[in-house]
Amino acid sequence: MAQMAIEHAIQKKKKPVLYFLPTAAAPHKKKSNVSFLHRFRMLRLLLNENEFVKRYAKISVLERYLPKPNYTIQVLQKLKGYCPNTDFVFLLGQDMFEALPNWYKPEEIAKLVTFWVIPRHSKNIHIPKIPFLQYEVLPEFAGFESSTQARQDAFRKNVRSLQKELPESVYHYIQKHHLYES
Repeated sequence: MAQMAIEHAIQKKKKPVLYFLPTAAAPHKKKSNVSFLHRFRMLRLLLNENEFVKRYAKISVLERYLPKPNYTIQVLQKLKGYCPNTDFVFLLGQDMFEALPNWYKPEEIAKLVTFWVIPRHSKNIHIPKIPFLQYEVLPEFAGFESSTQARQDAFRKNVRSLQKELPESVYHYIQKHHLYES
């Protein structure tokens, strides 16, 4: 999916950079058994699998150093401070897009980014009524499972079920460190 996002960005802009921001601790989720460092390492392994993606992708460790809990608006404000002339695009799934009104300061977030929305299960996307909201639905991305759904499937079945879904290096890392086990 990263390669598709970069290719889409290339069509829209001249020099896209895809920033990956592993979360340190999502304020809306229960405590995870997967630390920031594990998330960072798995992401690095994933990005190293594809030379095309590696050329355009960067991993930001910004969230690791923000006070906890940190919210999307704080991350975006910091990024804008570092890159004031950058037009940021926020890639997210339909489920999270539809939940934007429940996020912390959604109107402020909408002022800082354009959302690229990955359709999930339903054909109709409910567009949140948020001032300044700019978005684009990416139908070519339809069918990608959310990371939350993938983890839930792995818990229900077995972590081994992820083997065919993940690059070998990431799968072996998960196995080695006993991540996502119930």
